Amino acid sequence: MRRRTFGSFVEHLGRCVYGGIFEGEGDTIAIRESVLDLVKELGVSTVRYPGGNFVSGYR
Repeated sequence: MRRRTFGSFVEHLGRCVYGGIFEGEGDTIAIRESVLDLVKELGVSTVRYPGGNFVSGYR
């Protein structure tokens, strides 16, 4: 089985994305290092964003 089969996705729920995974504003927005470290520790190979129902708003 391919390692990338066991990925995950991020969905906009509450402060999950802004104020959660990402910090900063405008041009200075970046993923929080603590979140990145935890994702690596969990062994998540692929993170899809946007994911879940939020992606239905994109065309």
